[in-house]
Amino acid sequence: MIKRKLIVFCLSIALLAAFGLVGSASALPDSQADPAAWEVLLLETSFMRVLQVTADGVQPLLDIPAIHMSGGITRIRATPDRRFVLFEWSRPAAGNLLISEIYVADISAGICCRQLEDPLNTALTVDWLGPISPDGTQVAISAGSQSIVNGEQQMTPLVQVFDIETGLMAASMTIAELQSEFSPPAAAFGAWKADGIRVMPSCIGCEGVWQGHYQIWNPVTGTLSPPQEPFDAFRETLSATGEQLKDTEDWAFPTSGALTNDFPAPNVVQYYADAYAPGQIIFFDPNSLYIEHVEWVWDGNAIVISLYGPPVFRSDGSPGFNWLGPKVALLRNGQQIELNKQLNGSFLVGTPDGWLGIDHEADTLIHNQILSDGSLTSTVIGNVAGGGVWVIDSNFELGQTANGSFPVVSPPTPVTCPGFMVSRLAKHSIARVTPGSPNNIRAEASTSTALVGEIPGEALFIVLDGPVCAENMAWWQVDYNGVIGWTSEGQGSAYWLEPNMGFN
Repeated sequence: MIKRKLIVFCLSIALLAAFGLVGSASALPDSQADPAAWEVLLLETSFMRVLQVTADGVQPLLDIPAIHMSGGITRIRATPDRRFVLFEWSRPAAGNLLISEIYVADISAGICCRQLEDPLNTALTVDWLGPISPDGTQVAISAGSQSIVNGEQQMTPLVQVFDIETGLMAASMTIAELQSEFSPPAAAFGAWKADGIRVMPSCIGCEGVWQGHYQIWNPVTGTLSPPQEPFDAFRETLSATGEQLKDTEDWAFPTSGALTNDFPAPNVVQYYADAYAPGQIIFFDPNSLYIEHVEWVWDGNAIVISLYGPPVFRSDGSPGFNWLGPKVALLRNGQQIELNKQLNGSFLVGTPDGWLGIDHEADTLIHNQILSDGSLTSTVIGNVAGGGVWVIDSNFELGQTANGSFPVVSPPTPVTCPGFMVSRLAKHSIARVTPGSPNNIRAEASTSTALVGEIPGEALFIVLDGPVCAENMAWWQVDYNGVIGWTSEGQGSAYWLEPNMGFN
């Protein structure tokens, strides 16, 4: 899924100590600490332009020139004082090798760009941009080479720390010092906090690290902890409190049956009071069983959930889900606000007073603001160029006023038709016929109505509605590649239909 593929390019995921917020659903916050004083830096990837965004509008800060004829920016960060922007430029090289370099742009002087490079290790040609130190003066880099992966050269990959202003290396450690079951050619990073840099072994030319435990390296003292701080790329962390969200699949709730190649299709949102706490399910929508992603907004007092639309048959005859699905904002008191794509845009980043959205058709930025009474206002605050827009950094840490927990959601009660077993299917899902004989499709939920088609054994179909209890059976309205009608889930102690497990 696209969301999962993009995780390795996201900004660092901070895992901070939690306040352990538990209890009943909270009241809405009366006020935010300077909610309108937020600032977000964006990158227009089409023009490689750095933009400064506030509630008052959009201002260009810096145009980044093309460093090479090929490739482009793959990671980008800014120092807290907004003086420097650092970015990683990746490009292909001869022999199907990858070259990745780190550059520094001075926003205050309008100068771009200076390369950060260790003159003693120029053969390490894959530099990955890591976190910036809390004081904004240093940056961590993973320095490796694809030649190491290919076994062509014997080199030692490093984690290095550079002084951003001078470009001089301040500290380094070998990646081999990290605890790993393999010989890692690269390192993945978490946040850089007062006690050091979160780091774990990773790979080059792969999909990156999804889960594990960070070690903490202090570049000042040179100490390296054992693996201790949990990391989960599928969780969204509220920085100031350590609370986390995760869209995941839970079979206690109806599932979508979406066909995926990598991971199960999420149908619920789980909330964690901290990285170590058990998850509690806080969102499930029986009309939209496939969740695209979930994000923190409104200083952590609400979340925005993006869902896929209902399943349809594609031109190749396979069922799939519509990208243009609904979106909803869920507040900590349980209130839900239905969102509109054109009015609210696609989610970009949470802010202390709401979130920023982007209208990709109109190329506009939208400021969505949640008021203290739970109402929502949306205002176009500027334009962005067509193409991708990345979040570089912000001047706030979400969660400063977050209070209380979300109401917990229980699974729906399954339907049991008289004379039959518990129904296992769900509306708006993809299901299949069990192996063996085909299932008849009839005009209505009865064996006495007209036969309009059949679904072969093991074939996939879309569940539109149901169940209807009739003739000691559970009937479902289905769509089998354009043939629409009613089919029975089974009879007696035999199931003829079953939920699709989802994986291709």
